[in-house]
Amino acid sequence: MEPIPISANMLRHNGAEHPGRWRPVEDSCHRAKPVDRLNVGDLVGYHYGVWRTTEITRVPADDLTDTDRKKLADFMSRANSGDEHWQRELARIWPRYLVLEHVSGPQLFSEDDTQRLHTGAVTVHLIVGARADYDWAVMRDPWMTCSCHGHPWPCQEQDQVVMARFHAQRLARLEAGTMPGVCAHCLEPISDRQRRLSFPEPHREFPGAPGPTFHSGRSACWGGAERYERTGRLADNPEATRLASCPGVRFIHENKHLAADARLDCTSGPACTGIHGPAGYQQEIACFTRFQRPTPDGGALEPHPTFDCGYRGGFGHCLGAEPAPLDNGIAADLIWAGGSRR
Repeated sequence: MEPIPISANMLRHNGAEHPGRWRPVEDSCHRAKPVDRLNVGDLVGYHYGVWRTTEITRVPADDLTDTDRKKLADFMSRANSGDEHWQRELARIWPRYLVLEHVSGPQLFSEDDTQRLHTGAVTVHLIVGARADYDWAVMRDPWMTCSCHGHPWPCQEQDQVVMARFHAQRLARLEAGTMPGVCAHCLEPISDRQRRLSFPEPHREFPGAPGPTFHSGRSACWGGAERYERTGRLADNPEATRLASCPGVRFIHENKHLAADARLDCTSGPACTGIHGPAGYQQEIACFTRFQRPTPDGGALEPHPTFDCGYRGGFGHCLGAEPAPLDNGIAADLIWAGGSRR
């Protein structure tokens, strides 16, 4: 019998390595709620168990952490102006204290993190930070359980089996990608007529193997090479010569009077490596386009072109006319580290 394929959801909601990622199956849930919409008495799936919310309170302003204050600063300044919309938004993202009482399943917390009441019930006290990107799974009653432990499904043992199978498949794929003349992304042979990109250092994910090789003329394979460089190679050695990435984001100016080569504008300026992938890999962004992407510190970055081409049209104006952020030169690196390519 063929093994059951591992879906993206099975990994996304797998808590074998990080219990906080665990989610019960959809048939056991009513819906997912952010913390501001939870009600006292709701049953929630958390860390492979079922817990009942017994207390939800706002964190006093004097007890906010520096991180929370930074995340709330913009919202607080707008809410203090009297705008009701921003006051509601501020209330929605405000940090909260949450007390959960154990109902069923394992208790994956140390004794220091839990309290036992005089009734014998076990509670855990949590702090949900500002702008927390976490939705709580509100459970149905009854809910689906496993046959091995009677825990909410999927149980921890099942998730561990899935994760072990995933790592075995990943290791087999990595090994296949280390074969001579094979692209590490698509696992297809690279012919002499095809362009290729090879990393000179030993393979960082498969010890003992030479650096991986990718098709450099295929968009999908180039994406694998860029991912390998950004997520590992540059982290191991920030001074390494870039072979598959540029620290900046590339814009195209809409002023048609500019020379063709002058219309392309990378936010990294003189530090631009000129390495932005094969044709069609990443389309240049129009100079009037505003977009924001998350950064590793929880903020957001809006890259701008390095100069104003003078474009003024129906879609807006060239953003080079506005001051660029201080980290404009490494915008692509920050965007990638923040979890988004664009």
